[in-house]
Amino acid sequence: MLEIFFMYGEDVEWQLRARQGGYRLVYCPHSKVWHKENASSGYKSPFVEYYGTRNSIWIVRRYYLWRLPVAVFFHLFRAGCRILTDKWQQAAAVLRGIFSGVTANSVL
Repeated sequence: MLEIFFMYGEDVEWQLRARQGGYRLVYCPHSKVWHKENASSGYKSPFVEYYGTRNSIWIVRRYYLWRLPVAVFFHLFRAGCRILTDKWQQAAAVLRGIFSGVTANSVL
């Protein structure tokens, strides 16, 4: 896995890279995985909002560049929703994530 995706989206990026490498992904309907969502980082904390936004934009830039305007619009909408619900720190984190995701050169 790429270390730049150390949290949030690393699994998506990994499977996209595997598919590009010719691997076939399969679904195992009887497998079980227990996952404590956001146990270490907090539910919708600014940390989660920033890295989730940044990494999803990086994935779009790396694999679906033509969809970048839609991804940016989606995250701007998310930031607006945070503002409307008086979650200013989360909104600021989403906006920082958008900026970092769009301007970073390390993903290409």
